[in-house]
Amino acid sequence: MAIVNEAQKQQELPAGRVIDFQSGFDIIVGNPPFVTARNPKKRELYRERWPRVCYGTYLLVCPFFEMSFGLLKPKGQLGFIVSNAFAKREFGKPLVEDFFPKVEIQKVLDCSGLMFPGHGTPTCLVFGRNTKPDAKSPIRVATIVPGGGDLRTPPEESPLWRTLEEHNDQPGYSDERVIVADRSRVQMARWPWDLDSDAEPTRQMIERGSHRLADVIDGDVGFCTKTNADDVFLVSSDHARRNCLPPHLLFPYHQGKEVRNWWAEIPSLILLPYNRQCEILEEKDLGQEALNYLRPFKKLLEERHSFGNKTFKELGWPWFAFDRMNANKYRTDSFITFPLIATHNHYVFIHERRVFGRHP
Repeated sequence: MAIVNEAQKQQELPAGRVIDFQSGFDIIVGNPPFVTARNPKKRELYRERWPRVCYGTYLLVCPFFEMSFGLLKPKGQLGFIVSNAFAKREFGKPLVEDFFPKVEIQKVLDCSGLMFPGHGTPTCLVFGRNTKPDAKSPIRVATIVPGGGDLRTPPEESPLWRTLEEHNDQPGYSDERVIVADRSRVQMARWPWDLDSDAEPTRQMIERGSHRLADVIDGDVGFCTKTNADDVFLVSSDHARRNCLPPHLLFPYHQGKEVRNWWAEIPSLILLPYNRQCEILEEKDLGQEALNYLRPFKKLLEERHSFGNKTFKELGWPWFAFDRMNANKYRTDSFITFPLIATHNHYVFIHERRVFGRHP
């Protein structure tokens, strides 16, 4: 991260002069980490320090945004290249709807279709100023149109990158690769962000409808199951057969990435220690085969962390339980499933008992 302070521009200072760094920095240019805080103690310390933006399984980009704007002097400028996950995944909702409206976000450039040597994470550029925004001023958004990406050409040779460079300040510009538009702050203060300006009229037409999906389903919308130990509980059919796992405890499991084009393949099975009411089974009811499989992992399962950064053992939970098994999502055996992260809508109707993770 590069930080420039007005006081640091002085070549010579009078003897005894004290530099006042409390006034803040003029410019912060950064590339915050694209990951979660892996250390659970530090993760909770960050959550305590920046509770407004550290929500759910947050990425470090969230506290970096709040911390960096806090280090700027009034009207200081910030420019970040970040993973665009916060724009679509649930952890980014407080950042988009609570924090960003308090500062002046000036421009967002979609870089998801560009190649960055060394990593493949979809990115975006975010520019802002540390001042109260004018509600009437727009936010400029430059978007790569679907199919217009260039993930093979190095940046210095990419026509797509050159187009973004030359036209990102021209609202109304569009070609086969890029659309540049000014979006209202009211619109950009709603999560999730849809950076596809070309699709905005369609989105507005859909949202003006009188009914929402949540109004016509029997149950809630959201993720259903979280094991905190997928490597233990998710098994292939061959692995289940070799370990003699009881069929009545095995169910198809969906993670989200396989829900595409109105079809949902079954990539794995899950060992489910719950009854049809989503109540945890007694250990004796699991059966000897399931216990023979799970017992080598008992210590690992007991040391999983959950609410309040406490382990399952400290919480008094059964060592083979899941971190989350939302009974309100499994009241029927009919489901509409869709991936949490996708560039287009992918809905699948499933009429049998299955288990769904955090991402569909």
